Amino acid sequence: MEPTINQRTILFLLTSIGLITLPHAFHVPVPIFSFFSVLLIWRFIGVWYPAYLPNQLLVFLLLLSGISLLVIMHQGVFGRDAGTAVFIVALGLKLLEIRNQRDIYLITYLAFIVAASQFLYLQNILMAGYTLLVCVSLLATLISINSSSLGNIAALKTAGKMLAQAAPLMVVMFVFFLVLMRHAGHFYRMINKH
Repeated sequence: MEPTINQRTILFLLTSIGLITLPHAFHVPVPIFSFFSVLLIWRFIGVWYPAYLPNQLLVFLLLLSGISLLVIMHQGVFGRDAGTAVFIVALGLKLLEIRNQRDIYLITYLAFIVAASQFLYLQNILMAGYTLLVCVSLLATLISINSSSLGNIAALKTAGKMLAQAAPLMVVMFVFFLVLMRHAGHFYRMINKH
């Protein structure tokens, strides 16, 4: 028997997803972001009024609407903008289908992909810090799912502690790849001269 998902976890997840997708409001077309926003708000309402969640036929029609919107806005699903829009639309549609823990795992992993896609548009320290903080909240959601005895604050503390433990490795990897890329650049310049 699958354990039930409590309302607190879903609200925490939806808030994190709203924060993750917020910077994409400047990158994806307005109709696509509006479509996602409507789906997110619909899911927020569905937390308190489950009868208002769509049935499978309506979800299928919304899927067709989302695909149509993607085709109209991007003439396909290839490229940076179209790919990001596909993930945002898929995330919004999957929000309407939260039934068990497996769905929450899938949604959380999709949200991590949407978070990573922000770096395709903007690579500055403020965006990195913002994305890191919101990813900590997504990690806290995963912790909260797996430990129903922890509250949201305790899950956030645990996620923050995990981040602090991972920070030295992140710094070492950053420096390693920075040095590696610098040497690779020198190597390719030497090859091109000859």
